[in-house]
Amino acid sequence: MERWDIAWTIIAFNFAGFVVGTIFWYGGQLVGAADQWYLWPFIPDCPLFAGLFVIAFLGLRKRRNWHLFYTITAFGLIKYGVWTVTFSIAYWLGGAAVEPMSLAMCFTHVGMILEGIYVAYRIISPVTHTADDGNEAPPPARGSSAAWGFRKIDVLIAFAWFLLSDFVDYGLGHYPQFDPALVPMPLIQWHTIAMTFALAAVFLLLSSNRRAAAAPRSGTASTTTSGA
Repeated sequence: MERWDIAWTIIAFNFAGFVVGTIFWYGGQLVGAADQWYLWPFIPDCPLFAGLFVIAFLGLRKRRNWHLFYTITAFGLIKYGVWTVTFSIAYWLGGAAVEPMSLAMCFTHVGMILEGIYVAYRIISPVTHTADDGNEAPPPARGSSAAWGFRKIDVLIAFAWFLLSDFVDYGLGHYPQFDPALVPMPLIQWHTIAMTFALAAVFLLLSSNRRAAAAPRSGTASTTTSGA
């Protein structure tokens, strides 16, 4: 992802996925919910986060301080990427034919999972990378970039966002349309909710590790100052 030729290829695929997925996969649902436009951010799950990855990647590249946005994007990419892979496996096990399109959908959503892991990695690990002028840029200074660990408040807000999204999907009926004769509704519903809790737990653990890692440095700094 530090090579622009590879990065722009991935960005182009993500942008295409956002446009095509929103129009052709979720377009009917969005039109059907025109009188509930305030629910639109919760309807096109995978296409939305494919598009948000483009913004997140460019923001990380420019070392923008968008902590909450990166957390929500990483959460959504992993959550809905896993959703689609799980759905694809259940779809095939339910008797559906393994066709090129379904394989392509599964493969591209594995890519979404990897993109989510990439964003999460950049949140927890400051990295040295090549700047736009071709020279090596230093990692962001601590506290100056979202690339210094998850923050608990961001994780809790993301958790609340995706709980609300799950309610819109399975409480209000705006979940992605599929044939329940092939894929059991309880499997998809409870898997989706479980992923929200599981990812929140992992991200909270990472935020705890961030605080634990910062404590020795703070203590060292205080000691040095006192000694001086």
